[in-house]
Amino acid sequence: MSPVWFSEELNGIIKAGHTRRTATRIHCEKSKDGTIEQKSFSLWGPQVIAGIGSQADTLTSRSIKISLRRKTVYETVARMPFDHVERSQIYREILTDWAAEKRDLIAQVTLDGPSGASDRAQDNWTPLVRIAAAIGGDWPERTRNAFEKLEIGDKDDTASSIGLDLLKDIHAIMTQNSLLEMGAAQITKALIVLPDSEWRSIQNGRPITSKRINQMLRNYQISSVKRRDSNVYLLTDIENNLRRYLP
Repeated sequence: MSPVWFSEELNGIIKAGHTRRTATRIHCEKSKDGTIEQKSFSLWGPQVIAGIGSQADTLTSRSIKISLRRKTVYETVARMPFDHVERSQIYREILTDWAAEKRDLIAQVTLDGPSGASDRAQDNWTPLVRIAAAIGGDWPERTRNAFEKLEIGDKDDTASSIGLDLLKDIHAIMTQNSLLEMGAAQITKALIVLPDSEWRSIQNGRPITSKRINQMLRNYQISSVKRRDSNVYLLTDIENNLRRYLP
């Protein structure tokens, strides 16, 4: 899957909300008498997204991220059977029946996600914590261990989001050149020539543009400042956001 951050419409659908009440969108339909009516439709449902590379910050922050890596020649993995979906049908039926039976019980659980990571991570894990509590046994402990592993233990080792990569690269360019401000066109050229630059092919194989930089920085409330000859970005704005978002 290609990064979805360049498609604001698709990104808006995927990250609609954490709850059934908020995961809705409004669209307009023309009625039989020619008037326009507003109607809401639900986008609520579990999602599993597999991809290569980084996704939008607003998507990854709403996700439980499980990183995969290429196996070495010395490692072996179990192959997934060709008929895996058919073989696992019985388990899907069992889980469906269990969810229907325990629906009211799960709704009564008031536990929140584990603490120790960001507020957004706590929101992401809350449904799993409540389901684990409804199952009982060692599942609450296993869920807590998974949270600590994925959200705390491995957090510093995982790749940062594409937005933070952009902030870090811009910061490096400006500090190395002793610049307090820099125009978007200059930033674009400097990003593309960085060694092993991901910015050369970030947009479906094409280099990043000044427009895309502006859109990505806007997610961090960073706007350009108008000068007599051009619009520039300030080093202080970049540094403030790095301090805010990086551990």
